[in-house]
This record gives sequence, structure tokens and C-alpha cells, in this order.
Amino acid sequence: MHRLFFLFSFSAFVIFKAPAQQTYADSLRTYIDTSQNKWEVANKCMDFGESLMYKDSTVSEKYLRKGLEIAKGKYDYNNIGRYYLLQSIKHLNYSNAKKTLELTDSAIFFFLKGIEKKKDENKIEEIQFNLSSTYNQKATALNFWGYKEEAIKWYLAALKEYEKTTLPEKNQAMAAVISNIGGVYISLGNLEKVLEYDKKGLDLMKNAFERLDGISVKRDVATLYLYVSDDYLKLNKLDSANIYLDSSKISVEQLNEPGLWQKFLSRKALLLSKAGKDEEALLFYRKALFYAELAGGKSAQASIRKNIGDKLILMNRLAEGRLFLDAAWKQADSLKEIASKGGYYLSYLSLESKSGNYKKAFEYSELLRKLNDSLNNKEMAGKVAEIEKKYDTEKKENKIVLQQAEIKQKSTLNYLLGGGAAAILLLSFIGYRNYSNKKKVQQLRITELETEKQLSATEAVLKGEEQERTRLAKDLHDGLGGMLSGIKYSFNNMKENLILTTDTAQAFSRSMDMLDNSIKEMRRVAHNMMPESLLRYGLDKTLQDYTGEINKSGIVTVAYQSMGMENKKVDNTTAITIYRIVQELLNNVTKHAAAKQVLVQLLAQGNKLVVNVEDDGRGFDTEILERAEGIGWKNIKSRVEFLKGTLDVQSAHGKGTAVNMEFNI
Repeated sequence: MHRLFFLFSFSAFVIFKAPAQQTYADSLRTYIDTSQNKWEVANKCMDFGESLMYKDSTVSEKYLRKGLEIAKGKYDYNNIGRYYLLQSIKHLNYSNAKKTLELTDSAIFFFLKGIEKKKDENKIEEIQFNLSSTYNQKATALNFWGYKEEAIKWYLAALKEYEKTTLPEKNQAMAAVISNIGGVYISLGNLEKVLEYDKKGLDLMKNAFERLDGISVKRDVATLYLYVSDDYLKLNKLDSANIYLDSSKISVEQLNEPGLWQKFLSRKALLLSKAGKDEEALLFYRKALFYAELAGGKSAQASIRKNIGDKLILMNRLAEGRLFLDAAWKQADSLKEIASKGGYYLSYLSLESKSGNYKKAFEYSELLRKLNDSLNNKEMAGKVAEIEKKYDTEKKENKIVLQQAEIKQKSTLNYLLGGGAAAILLLSFIGYRNYSNKKKVQQLRITELETEKQLSATEAVLKGEEQERTRLAKDLHDGLGGMLSGIKYSFNNMKENLILTTDTAQAFSRSMDMLDNSIKEMRRVAHNMMPESLLRYGLDKTLQDYTGEINKSGIVTVAYQSMGMENKKVDNTTAITIYRIVQELLNNVTKHAAAKQVLVQLLAQGNKLVVNVEDDGRGFDTEILERAEGIGWKNIKSRVEFLKGTLDVQSAHGKGTAVNMEFNI
């Protein structure tokens, strides 16, 4: 699993309580407008800007810029340095290590200048603290960029500087540095050392939590619990991993931040995966991806997409696995995450091997060979050797086939020269075989014609059904809708000319409300029968709008994700058919599944379109589908067959339902 490092500054005196933020913002604006103490105004702007970094980046940047302008005018080196430090945190969150290093160097310059000038003796310890945080930040960027030894030097320098301070945030800051040092040991493969450092960091952070009251320290405690859980997962100590993961959940729920939910759900998925619960693990990975997209972390999104791809490949859902793996590789490659290439090559090696494409798998094994650090991985080396063996075997078999063909040619020539009787027998046999093959071909053609006839009948039924839906929708919208709107207009005119008592006026208003609701319901029914957006905007936008309407109803929460649909054109017949399938599946979920969350995915690559509908409802025994008599399920099957698609249903009591469909478009 991708290890994230602590990316905050631990600037002094910036602990805020969430309920008071709006009041604080209002008072801050008044203070900025009226105060003559520009030094303190710069502090307030920086403090508030930092507190909003993970909640409202636009407002945060506005206050940080304001604080920087004031600080430059007052030669306030501490707040100038803080601005560059906070900007470096943003860029490292965006996986831009190079820009982060430039910004940390600027911050170090101004902090050292502030200590040297000693312009304000009361600020020296705070500047010292911020300088230490910048060392930590620079070390993290260096480690991200692959400079492990340099990173350790700067981490140790940060610890040394923190020791000189007496501020209450000291333990929180040192805990982060210690955990980050543990992160470096991950790449060195020393898992016991990683666990040792993370536990030390967690103890320090819990100590800081007892002394400080703030969101940031709560976030850090949750993160370190997740890190220790990670360590136990890597050591295959699942019970211990689960204990620390559960310990993090309280803080994760209280903070309710997308980034923390993404980290928690990813670990939960890995835990389930190691326990052999693949379907549940896949569902948690997809939930984690949803929160990663909300948080905006590109690196985390790529990592989770790769995990989903690996899991699907392991489950032999190869086409869908390739979609996620390709998307993950594209995203990771754009971020220049060099260290992750070996993992991707290994995933593609496994995918191509399972697909029977040993030549392509061998090419990935060669790419792996060129990565020196990858060769130390036993699992990787074993898979490479296995693929190389298969590839060599395939080449040898091809060579043997060629040799056999040459021998056969020579033998045939000898037989022909040796006697005509054998040739006559051979020709007779070939003639008989050709006759048999023709009969088989004719039978296959008859079967194909029968199948085409059945499909044509199904197509006619479906087209007739859609035409009737379209006609009814038009009649409802233009006919009945126009009449109801006319009646409403007439009633409104009558109301102007009538003298109504209080009771009569209330009854009249209730009637008008009922008429409004009837018009809305009629329009909703007409839209469901034939959504205008399906023909105008296409399948992707229509499904997005449809799931959005379900969310507004409050019956169930539907998360909709699409991939590769930006420039994909789906013909109207296919789009309408797939829309009806998803509509029927979601209707079944809301009626029967008692689900809280549903995930709908539309994934396109080349001429393949994959549709997934997964819920966390009560589930059912899939064997009942073989004898299902309900018209809903029959409609789903007939539509999938009409599009010549494949349908796979995974479900069990209490474990939700996953419906996977694949179509050629």
C-alpha cells in the first residue's frame, strides 16, 4: 500500500476548534479593518489561512496572500517563511516534489534570517519551531523524490531543532518526524524497524493529544493508528492490524474528511483481501476511490485504482482489471512516481500471463529486469522466472512444430513416390472429412439463423417497447401535461375573480398544491419513460442525472463513476437498452435490497463497455435467479442477450450484491 507522509507544518499557536470558525472569521475581518498592529494582523491571516487549507483552498489562499503582503511591509521574516512553508505543503499534496523543495529552501532562508536579525525576541522560539517543521517538510520531499540518505539527514536535523523548543506542539511535531523516518525504512524492507518507529510516534502523538485540543492533532493520531495498522498488515499479523484500524475509526468519523476516509477504507480493503474476502475487499476499495476523488489526491487515486485492477485480475475479471490498471498507470505516470513502476510491470505481467499472451508478459519481465530494486523482490523474481519459462517453452514448441512440419513434408513426398494406393486412401479420407465438415457448417449456419431470428424478434419487441414508451411519454408531456397546465392557469384566473372565505381559500390552495404535485409527478413519469437527455447528451450524462435524482429522494445513496466515456459515442439503441438495465437494477435495489449505499460504474476502453452495479444490502442466494419468474429479471437478461453481452452476479446473504456486465460497442 502506498505510504503517505505527514505533510503539515506544525506552526505554533494555530489550533482551532471547528464550531468557532465562522465567528473567528467574522471577528478577524473586523480586526484586519480596524487594528493598527500590522504585525499581529499578519499572524492572524496566516493562522486562519492555515486552518482552512484542507477545507476551503480559495479562502485559505486569500488570507495567506493578505498575510504575506503585510509581513513583507513589516520585514516580518517569520510570517514570510510561514507562507512559503504552507505553499510547500500544498505542492507536496499535489505530488510536486521539485516545487516543494524550491519552496522549502525559500522558507528556510527567511526563518534563518529572522533568527539572525532577532527583530522580535518573543518570536525566536516560534521561528525555531517553524524552521524545524520546514526541515521535516524538505526531508519528506527528498524521500518522495528517492533521495533516502539525504531525507534521513534532514529528518534528524528536524528532531534536533525540535528538541531545543519548549512549545506545547513539540511532541506532535516530533511524532510526525519519527513516523516519517519509519516511512523511509519501508523502502528498505525493514518492516520491524518501521513498526518500532511508528509506535514511538503514536505514543508521542497520544501524549500531545492529552495536552492539546485541536483538529490537527486528532487527525495525526488517526493517521498514526492507520500507519501502525499498515505495519501489522505487512507483517501478516491481521488481528493486531484490525485492532489499530478500529482504534482509528473514532477520529475518522469525528473529522469526516474525505482524505481520512480514503485511507481508512483502503486499509480495511487490504485487511479483507488478506483474509480471503475478495468481494468485500473490492467493495471497500471502490468506496475508497470515491473518497479519494472527493479529496482530490491524484497519487492516492492511482494507487487505489491499481489495487482494484490487481484484485480484479486475481478474480479473473481480466477486461475490467485492465481498465483500472491502465487508468492507474496513466495517472501515476503523469505524476512521475518512478518508484511505483516495478509494481505496475508486475501487475501487467500477471494480467498478460493470465490472458495467455506470454510474449507480452515476457516483455514486462524484461522491463522488470532493468529495475535493480525490483530484482530483490522474491515474489516478483518468481513470477518473472515463471513467465520466462512459459515464453521459452512456447518458443521451443513453435520450433518443434516447424521441424515436424518439415519432416512431414519430406515423409509425404516419400509416400507419394512410394505408392499411389496410400495417396488414394488419403484423398478419400479428405473427401469424406470435407463432406462431414460441410454438414457441420450447414448445421451451424442453421443454428446461427435461428439465433439471429430470435434476436431479431427480441429487437423488434424492445424497439416496439421503446417506441411505445416514447409515444406515451410525448402524450403525457404534451397532451396531459398541457391540459393540466391549462387547468392550473384557468384556476389562477378564477381565483382573481372569486371572493373566498378563509376555509374555502385554504381548500383552494391545497387543491392547487395537489395540482402542482400532479404536474410534477406526470413530468417525472414521462422523463423516466424516455429521458430527453439520453438522446441529447448521451448515456453517461443521463445515468449521472438519474442517480443524482435518486440521491435527492433520500431512499438510498448512489455513487456514480465513469471512466473513458469522454469521447465515447454509444448508438441510441445500445444506450437506451443499457439505461433500462441500470434503471431496473436500481429499482430492484430500492425495493428489495434494504441497501444504504450503491455504486454504479460505467467503464469504456476500445470497443468494450463495462457496467457495474454494487450495493451493500442484504444480498441473496444467486441460485434463485435460475428459476426466477419475475418480469424484472427476465427483462434484464433479455436486454443483455440482445446486446450480446455477458452478465455476472455475485451475492450472498448479508454481503450485498455485485452485478457485472460487459458489452461490445
